[in-house]
Amino acid sequence: MVTEGQYLDDLKVVRDYIKQIQQEIESKPYEGVFLNSKVMEHPEIVVRTYNSLRAGVHYDGYDFDRLTFGDLQKIGSRNLRKYRGIGKKSIKEICKIFENNNERFK
Repeated sequence: MVTEGQYLDDLKVVRDYIKQIQQEIESKPYEGVFLNSKVMEHPEIVVRTYNSLRAGVHYDGYDFDRLTFGDLQKIGSRNLRKYRGIGKKSIKEICKIFENNNERFK
């Protein structure tokens, strides 16, 4: 039979383990959350860039309503520059959004 003292000791071990796991989770943000987020829902996208992306991505076979930042990363800056209305300023804007989320955009 388990005594009350043993039970309390086991609870302390579990509590310490949970704290350790929480600290690990907080120190390493989940990778991929940003890349899976939708472009159309991001507040930093300027209207001109938003509209140019919406008009251009269907040529590369993407549905804008489902377009993610991971998709933009696959398309790349060279291909985005081919879209009407996407220039250096728009590319810088997109790069800045990636940088703010600790990702790289090429």
